[in-house]
Amino acid sequence: MFQKPSRSLDEILRRAAELGPRERLAYLQKACGGDTVLFEALQRISGDWFAPPPDEPPAGAGEIDADRKPGEQIGPYRIMRVLGRGGMGEVYLCERADDQFKKQVAIKLVSRSLVSKQVQTRLRTERQILATLDHPNIARLLDGGTTKEGIPFLVMEYVDGEPIDTFCDKRKLTIERRLHLFRTVCSAVHAAHQNLIVHRDLKPSNILVTGDGTPKLLDFGIAKLLDVRQTSHTVAVTQADIRILTPGHASPEQVRGDPITTASDVYVLGVLFYEMLCGHRPFNVTGLRLIDIEKVICNEQAALPSEAFARADPQLAARVASERGTTPQKLRRQLAGDLDNIVMMAMRKEPERRYSSVEQLSGEVDLHSRGMPVIARGDTPTYHMRKFVQRHKLSVAAAAAFVILLAGFAVTTYLQSQRISEERDIAQAQRTQAEAARTRAERVATFLVDLFRRADPTEARGQNITAREILERGARKIEVELASEPATQAQLMDAIGRVYLGLGEEDNALPLLERSLNLRRDLFGPNDSLTAQSLRSVGDAALAKGNLDKAQQLLEEALRIQIAGEGPQAESVTATLNSLALVHRYRGNFAEAEKLLHQCLQRYLVAFGERDSRTTSVMNELANILLNRGVYADAEKLYRRALAVDRELLGANHPQIALQIGSLATTLMRQGRIDEAEPLFREALPILRRVLGVEHPDTIAAISSFGRLLQRKGDLAGAEIALREAVALGENARGVEHWLVGYNMVGLAAVLHEQGRPREAEAFFQSALGIYGKALPADHPYVGSALTGLARIYADAGDVNRVTGLVDRASAIWSKQDQDHWQIANTRAWLGVCWLNRKDYAKAEAILRSSYEQLFTQLGASDPVTQRVRALLERVYIESGKPAPTDLTRPPALVDAPATARR
Repeated sequence: MFQKPSRSLDEILRRAAELGPRERLAYLQKACGGDTVLFEALQRISGDWFAPPPDEPPAGAGEIDADRKPGEQIGPYRIMRVLGRGGMGEVYLCERADDQFKKQVAIKLVSRSLVSKQVQTRLRTERQILATLDHPNIARLLDGGTTKEGIPFLVMEYVDGEPIDTFCDKRKLTIERRLHLFRTVCSAVHAAHQNLIVHRDLKPSNILVTGDGTPKLLDFGIAKLLDVRQTSHTVAVTQADIRILTPGHASPEQVRGDPITTASDVYVLGVLFYEMLCGHRPFNVTGLRLIDIEKVICNEQAALPSEAFARADPQLAARVASERGTTPQKLRRQLAGDLDNIVMMAMRKEPERRYSSVEQLSGEVDLHSRGMPVIARGDTPTYHMRKFVQRHKLSVAAAAAFVILLAGFAVTTYLQSQRISEERDIAQAQRTQAEAARTRAERVATFLVDLFRRADPTEARGQNITAREILERGARKIEVELASEPATQAQLMDAIGRVYLGLGEEDNALPLLERSLNLRRDLFGPNDSLTAQSLRSVGDAALAKGNLDKAQQLLEEALRIQIAGEGPQAESVTATLNSLALVHRYRGNFAEAEKLLHQCLQRYLVAFGERDSRTTSVMNELANILLNRGVYADAEKLYRRALAVDRELLGANHPQIALQIGSLATTLMRQGRIDEAEPLFREALPILRRVLGVEHPDTIAAISSFGRLLQRKGDLAGAEIALREAVALGENARGVEHWLVGYNMVGLAAVLHEQGRPREAEAFFQSALGIYGKALPADHPYVGSALTGLARIYADAGDVNRVTGLVDRASAIWSKQDQDHWQIANTRAWLGVCWLNRKDYAKAEAILRSSYEQLFTQLGASDPVTQRVRALLERVYIESGKPAPTDLTRPPALVDAPATARR
């Protein structure tokens, strides 16, 4: 129980105002008598009134109180110094104390005198909020826990930076650079909003900018998680929350205690923008009572930033302008107009009249930066004319001079009439193009309506017409009925070809897509955006067929055209980058694939947000790369993140859901979590068989992965059935020389080897290598896997020469991926097995022990590969009669060795 304060709020504030900055904190703690909610309210209500002078460091910064000394540990971290103190406790700069690695962090620790249920709940909420956020401009949560006294703490990324206003002023950033920095902050806040989080305290001290100019959003201590069950997407504010705010940076609804929405952060960003532009705050609430603060923020209208700057003392105005790299007169002109109106629209008292989102606010700032009209200024012809003149000053000036010249020389009348005629011709050409596009769209619509009418019972006359039959009829009709309309032909061929591609029928897709490409090249030229669209379509088909060289060539050509014609940020560019990433993935160039997919993901997050199937599709591709690289924990996290969104967007029976479930199952299987993976495979496979069909590439891939799971489970008979089915389906659907057929042959060969059928296994390994030799680069990881499989067979026979050659070739492939790739140790282990089978225990021990130590270090003791090599090493000691070493501390000593090793 805490003691109720005996003094009123106003009395406490008046008394605190009489004290120096260093005495106020102790006084407030004592005056509140342990009421943590009141204490937090007082601290936040004070705003900068309680802050020390600009040239004096914060009270307590760099010092340690009697409770926390330099060198004291919080979990595995050692305290270096205090970064600051607030209403909830202290923030310390700490470093790792266990020498595992060197890293400085910021640790937020509840003050010992303020440990209460409310404060602990608030800290847990902040931890939950930070855990959901992953954005380059939001300080990351690294860890959390409780001290030995039971006091909770958060471990966060240490941001060595300055408050955004200080950073801008010290470096004399121009208005243009401030606009760019503000938009970056908006992107971080937008990311929080996409995770249904409202920050509520976006003051300059909570936005630090590092030395390289990167802003970082801090302090989600009073942020709120929006309740998605409410259709209004608002959250009720409890009585304790009403005053947990910084009045100078609070929205009217925060001050009143109304429900909080993302519109509140739009308002507070407007306040921040106001300060960054003109160096003044919109309202001065320092020293006011709570009731007066509410009147000011909720009722008074702030002056326009340009007007507030104009009213400032001349010396102050000169300093503010200098901090923005300009003069007072130029700064006022820069602020007047668009920037004034953008700020004031963001700060409207009524939430519904503000910008609908932070993204829209950021977009307005971008429009202003590019000289385009903004929403906040309305839509008058005069305004649009002025913006046009500003964007094209030289052109307008030249045109004006030309008009004057025309007025002076009558002879130019003829030239002017010619120019009018040319412009009329251009306008007529544009009208003709528009009319052609409209006619083409109508023709496409008529064609498709007629095509699908064939499935109407009155037209079908009892026939059961499938979607594939409709596509086949459509392809035939295009050739015959649209022969005189090549542009419409090309459009429909591309559309139907991509549908075939989605169905996994590359052989039907490719002729249509290539015909569309040729038509568009003839009609529109080699550098048209429609030509680029067809290039990407044919590139995707070539990729599906396994022709990686052709796919890369076509996609890179499409990308060049799209960037030149539509700009580097166009959505079409992002789609082509995504396809190129798949080419690099299949080539085994995982680093390049990962880089391209990160670009795509950031673009889609900005354009569509996380709750969009295009975004989640890229997440899945990026997770596939992490899976290929063996970064299983990160891959699992990304798969689960995408799956959670798509389950809600697409429903349970969508094929993309089934693919994500299968990918997640594969990730769990690779981690040895067979019992978790198997139910997921059994959930995904029936959906894929039913929705996509058994010969669809995605269904075949899922069957193959399920076979590998059964192999790891020990069900070799079931694994053989599944993998033989995958090989047969792949040969029928893709042809016998497709590299994915070879991949499934390698899986089947591994199962046959474990069943004690080495000759059959060898045949499949050799067949796979033959396919890879025609379809993949010689240093592709799949080639390394097949070579390793052959080495296992020859190791059983003790064929040292063959095994050595295969191990060397495979190791060279893995080392090209990574000099310390874990597969190098896994592959070399089979050379150890070869010596073991030849009874040369000394050589076997040396190789297997080296492999085991590397795998233990990289994959961990529980990984299935590490455990298999450990079992082989134990077999050496058992068969040789040599006692297992007792001094193996890393990896740990071998104990409880099984009698035989599982190979």
